[in-house]
Amino acid sequence: MPVNQIIPIYIVAGFLDSGKTTLIHNMIDDESFSRGQKTLLVVCEDGEEEYDAEKLAKQKVTLHTFTFAKLDTMQLPPKWELVQVIDMVDATTFDSYMNNMRQLMTDPMQNADLILFNRCENDMNVSAWRRQLRAMNSTTTILFEYNDGHSDDGVSDEDLPYDMKADVI
Repeated sequence: MPVNQIIPIYIVAGFLDSGKTTLIHNMIDDESFSRGQKTLLVVCEDGEEEYDAEKLAKQKVTLHTFTFAKLDTMQLPPKWELVQVIDMVDATTFDSYMNNMRQLMTDPMQNADLILFNRCENDMNVSAWRRQLRAMNSTTTILFEYNDGHSDDGVSDEDLPYDMKADVI
């Protein structure tokens, strides 16, 4: 790595069982993500899905576990730069968590660059969720991943200030 190049930091947050470990595995498995460089994976909790130490070693990934409180008080080394905060959301529990633990759900969303909903079904009201999240964080990217494999941004025709079916937009 060139001497003047920054070292990017990605933070992946979310409630237990929201898909953080799966997302991190997918990021690490993507050769274009690390471009063969060493990766430091800092974990602040033990989730249901475990990391395979042997596989991580083959991919030049070093795993360290800290408490979030300790991580929050650490001074980052020079050239380390926070480039993206991702907040994972399990769509099947979103309404329940928002109704019962609103503050815990919304705090990370207010600072997220990307809010990624997974486990979405076609009958879920993602458009309403998107409007709710936009009120909290107008600059974030919101993405909904469905169980059938497709994803979208949750924008429906009713959200747009024009008629998509009109001859001229």
